[in-house]
Amino acid sequence: MTATRRRLRVTATLSSLSCVAEYAAQLASVAGLATADAYRLRLALDELFTNIAMHGGGRAEAGDLEIEMVGSADEGRVELEITDRCRPFDPVQGRRDRPRSGCRPSGEQLGGLGLVLLHQITDQLTYRRIGDENHTTLVVRAGSAAADFPNEGTPDGAGGVDRPGS
Repeated sequence: MTATRRRLRVTATLSSLSCVAEYAAQLASVAGLATADAYRLRLALDELFTNIAMHGGGRAEAGDLEIEMVGSADEGRVELEITDRCRPFDPVQGRRDRPRSGCRPSGEQLGGLGLVLLHQITDQLTYRRIGDENHTTLVVRAGSAAADFPNEGTPDGAGGVDRPGS
């Protein structure tokens, strides 16, 4: 099977999430991902998109910030690059460790656990800053170990996390 590439450009507002979800569903369908793997893809894309829209640097409120997604779907695999022109933010380095229990210590700031989740549900996650753009790439593979999250990846030392078998 030859990889199918699809592109989507949307305004970085939460009202665009339905378009983003449909885009993830299309890529998952082309790749033939099972329901659990398609869910991981959508959840990862939702998390990245929402972080950009909510924390991207102030321009999103005015509705003038765009996010571009370029996905490549092949049998059992989706690779997706998300590009934005927000302030630099590396979700690979921005990760916090998973809490030891389901409870938060008193006074701990809410938020930040989405990045932990992102690392647990993707098979590969990389980041590059090119000029004034953030380029975050994620990979979801059918039936991978990430499907059994929570599961820790191992840093590869090159601005990303690869899972065994990646």
